[in-house]
Amino acid sequence: MSNKEEYCFRIMRKYGLLVDFAGDPAKANVPDSLEDNDETMAHWFKRVLGSDVQDVVVYCPIVVDGKRKLARVQETVGFEHLRKVVRAQAKVKDAQAEVKKEKAIEKVEKQLSTFSKDTIEDHLAELGDGLEESVKEFFERQINNSPADVDAGRLLKELIKHYNDVACALRRSKLRDQ
Repeated sequence: MSNKEEYCFRIMRKYGLLVDFAGDPAKANVPDSLEDNDETMAHWFKRVLGSDVQDVVVYCPIVVDGKRKLARVQETVGFEHLRKVVRAQAKVKDAQAEVKKEKAIEKVEKQLSTFSKDTIEDHLAELGDGLEESVKEFFERQINNSPADVDAGRLLKELIKHYNDVACALRRSKLRDQ
């Protein structure tokens, strides 16, 4: 999408005017409205579009005679330019939707890849005296060693490692007892 159509779309959003022109706008960003809002269109054209553009057109609604051909009406209203401006609008909306989607994905990924410290503490409190002291100490270390929420992958890895250590110790103990 060309810079011109995106600029026209931004003008439409800021001023409520749909415009077309020959040339390139002098600015990258559409200037804000003046406080007195009493400027002439010639001044507005120069201030918003710059002095290098020509043939400025402001689109206004028209009443169409039912006998007119569609192609002629499309030509009169500058259909191609309007379509490009609408595409620029769709591009902006798609970009906004993509950012929103990425933020939602990041939020869900974080929720699924971590445990809140409060959740772990609640489970420890719920299980209370039924837990071995070493198990309580293990989870307290995990909570204390995490700056924010506890990483689920790291926690699982530590649990597997400790479970393996206990299983090995139990096996060695049984071998000694035989």
